[in-house]
Order: sequence, then structure tokens, then C-alpha cells
Amino acid sequence: MFTDLVGFTLLSQRNESLALSVLNEQRELLHPIFNKHGGREVKTIGDAFLVDFASALQAVKCAYDIQKTTREFNNSLPEERRVHLRIGVHLGDIVESQGDISGDAVNVASRIESVADSGGVCLTRQVYDQVENKFELPLRSLGAKSLKNLRAPMEVFKMVMPWEEAMMEETVELDSHRVAVLPLKNMSPDPNDEYFADGMTEEPDNHSLRRPRPDRYRKNFRHAIQDFSQKGCRSGKRTQDGNGNREQREESREQDPDNSPDDRRSHRGTSLGAEL
Repeated sequence: MFTDLVGFTLLSQRNESLALSVLNEQRELLHPIFNKHGGREVKTIGDAFLVDFASALQAVKCAYDIQKTTREFNNSLPEERRVHLRIGVHLGDIVESQGDISGDAVNVASRIESVADSGGVCLTRQVYDQVENKFELPLRSLGAKSLKNLRAPMEVFKMVMPWEEAMMEETVELDSHRVAVLPLKNMSPDPNDEYFADGMTEEPDNHSLRRPRPDRYRKNFRHAIQDFSQKGCRSGKRTQDGNGNREQREESREQDPDNSPDDRRSHRGTSLGAEL
């Protein structure tokens, strides 16, 4: 496991004494957590820790405990004194010599750490396979990532923290072929002219369904968007009556396809407007 103190280099350039103070606070905060989860502190590299664990599950639980503890620790501190960490966890073979460890697994762990957000934890597929269904927090795949000095992309997983779950929104793929027509409002003094507005609203939808690839288009009927025209201006009873009247007029229009809104409008003047 690699940990990294976010923004330490910049803080050192701006206020070296404050940076060293934050670094000492980080060490005092992390050492007990390493010991609690059976982690062996191999070495420090500047503001980073390299820690070895007997199992992947121990490492993952330690990583979460670190972020949870530092979050609580930061609550009472001003921003410039807060400890913000990124953590990367990987599972692989290592070579141990004179108390130090090396090997490809160490390099991967350091690269994975750089992918994590401030206050976050990232882990590789190898770790995920070991802790899946054993760790209580969600682990979300970020896909394959190309990492510095590694030949092949590696799948990376993000630990979803409890305080993040409430803020996370599911990723929704936008459908560029969805058609929505805002309802038009009858602005004529004659309420009987309302069918002009209904026809003008429906006609673009009907036209879209007659395109060469109708399966690529979806239709939002007025029932899905009628709140734009009804909200705050119609009572429940009148809304129901209005829907019934419009439905009846729509059926009449469909039975006579030659009688389009454009044809009818040419016989009688009216005023239409989009209500937003």
C-alpha cells in the first residue's frame, strides 16, 4: 500500500514550517492505524508511506480506516492544516532485501495511488478479486487505465466512501435521438381553437416516427410533458376534462390524416405560443 500527502510539495514551497508540521501530524495519525491492521511500515519516501500487509483484505480495511480517521481529524482544523491523502493498494510478489521491498508490485502500487482522488482509495483487479464480498464498502470499476512505465493498461477500482454515496449520481447515457415537444398554449380568445395547439404539438412527433430509422427515435407524448402547460394553472377536474377533450380531438384528427393542423389553420386565424 502506498499513501501520498496531497499538495505537500506546493505547501512546502509556500510555507515550509507549516508543511513539516502537517507531515509530522500525518505520521502520528497513521502509525497506530498501520499497527492496528497488521501493516508493516517499510519506508517513507518524502511524504509517502510504503506499507506491507499479510493479506489484501487487511490492506483495504487499513486504507479505509486511514481515510475515515483523517476525515474526522480534519473537521476541527483550518484548511491549511488538514491532512489529505491518496492511497493505492496492489497485490503481487515482492523482493525483500535488508528490510526494504522492491519489484513490479511495488511500482504498480505507487502508480495506482496517483489515480486516486484526494481522500480516496484505488486498488487493482488483483486486490478486488481477493476482497470482493468480504469488504463492506462498494468498489466501483474505473475501467482500464494506462499507468506510467507500465506496458499494459490495468483495471482500477475506486472505493466508494460512505460520505460519498449520498452525493453520487448514477451515470446516465444521454440519448441524442430522444424527441420532446413542449406543448403549445392556445392564446386565441376562442377556447375551441385549442385543437390547433394540440395538433402543432403532436405533428413533429408523428413526423419523427415516419423517418427511415424509426427504431432510433423515441417519442415523448404530451402525457409525459403536459405538466409544463398544466402546472399551476388548471385544477385537477379541469385537467382531467381537458385531457379527455384533447384525446377526443386527437382521435378525430388521426381518422382524417388529410386534415392537418396547417390545413385547418389556413381556414381560420388563431394565435399559438410555446409555454415554458
